[in-house]
Amino acid sequence: MEKFVRNLGLNVDPSASLPQLALTLDAQHRAVTRQKVTLSDGSHAGIFLPTGTIMRPYEILESENGTKVLVVPAAEEVYVASCTDPLIFAKACYHLGNRHVSLEIKDLELAFLPDPVLADLCPKLGLKVRVEARPFVPESGAYQHHAHHH
Repeated sequence: MEKFVRNLGLNVDPSASLPQLALTLDAQHRAVTRQKVTLSDGSHAGIFLPTGTIMRPYEILESENGTKVLVVPAAEEVYVASCTDPLIFAKACYHLGNRHVSLEIKDLELAFLPDPVLADLCPKLGLKVRVEARPFVPESGAYQHHAHHH
């Protein structure tokens, strides 16, 4: 079984060739540093990254023998809350952030994993809520670090 032990970081060069193998993970599993996974070719591998590492979408992992794999975000059910008023949106981000849940924040739109309590709260804060199946890429947080090991 291949052991992936290094996170090479984001593949920021669009002209660079991408790895032939991919690893599709949801947000929860991108934060797990020790796990067994199945790669895009059906082979099994192990992830052995330093504790605290969060695999971000489209980062490249490297195994002990130099094999590289692209981390792909899996589509998952998320609640998407939005509005057109920046002040209402900022207040909603504040109130939801105070609940210490993972949030993905975009321009006047935030997403979170299914939570009926938060889904009921959002309209009270002035946001419209819809359910989508898409990759969930939450903010890493002010006190979390993202480890790059080169």
